[in-house]
Amino acid sequence: MRHSIAIALLVLSAAAVAEAQDDRYLLLATERTKTMQQEINEAAARGFRVVAASPKDSSEVVVVLEQTKDRYEYLLVATTRTATLQRELSDAAEAGYRILPRAVTGKGDEVLVLMEKGAKGPATPQYQVLSTERTGTLQKEISQASANGYTLVALAGRGEHVAILERGTR
Repeated sequence: MRHSIAIALLVLSAAAVAEAQDDRYLLLATERTKTMQQEINEAAARGFRVVAASPKDSSEVVVVLEQTKDRYEYLLVATTRTATLQRELSDAAEAGYRILPRAVTGKGDEVLVLMEKGAKGPATPQYQVLSTERTGTLQKEISQASANGYTLVALAGRGEHVAILERGTR
């Protein structure tokens, strides 16, 4: 009799823990950029917003999302070339997207930048991408960009330092 009561209490306790599980956060992990873009968009359609991204290893990226009442759209920019990154960030900004600073990361020799568009009016920031192997050069370039009204929003690596700066909305 004691054992059956103990088992019944254990089952009820396990059920209460399972019921109390919080579905506030969603973790996505994938190796393919296209797959990540699709999964983020599907999660956003279900009411999730990107919180942060981080590389798990050299091939996989992990993105954490949080449940929200607002609706967002996402664009994942991934490239190995600085000029391409500059162009794609500028094009995305023109379309109303903004960089999520906690969701800029590297994957192998690529820089991955998650950009978000919210329900608020269109923000049109300007972005400047700096890329160099030398920290002294990076310091000078960041200082010059700052003097021109830019603010550092993200720093990533891919064999060299990549700094992304923003002007016009913060």
